[in-house]
Amino acid sequence: MSEEGCRVYAGNLSYNTNEESLRDAFSGYGNVVDCKLILDRESGRSRGFGFVTFDCQEAARDAVKDQVMELDGRDIKISHAQAKSDRGGSRGGGRGYRGGGGGYGGGSQRGSYGGGNYGGGNYGGGNRYGGDNYDRRGGH
Repeated sequence: MSEEGCRVYAGNLSYNTNEESLRDAFSGYGNVVDCKLILDRESGRSRGFGFVTFDCQEAARDAVKDQVMELDGRDIKISHAQAKSDRGGSRGGGRGYRGGGGGYGGGSQRGSYGGGNYGGGNYGGGNRYGGDNYDRRGGH
């Protein structure tokens, strides 16, 4: 049985919600085998969402049917979790400092900005500091 079918997303969580209270809230739907609150890497605070994995798809379907439940004073939103490969890439597309190329660096060794205006050809493309123009200081 696929774990994705048994996993649900819980969003709009209170910063006071912890993994134990999230697990307790969903245990009424079925046996919770894993509960993960997503934390900010730098501050360690909740990012306001998490994932709950049940031992069967039926429990996950029942939780998603409700779509919204109250937890720690907030109406949290419930949906089926998507596999990581189903989500789009972060940081990319568009123009500007962090645009294009799908992220910081865009294939360079030291490039800080990928694609868009400041990447691809100037600051994030492939040479030491990025693209074709930045390193050619002698022959603009």
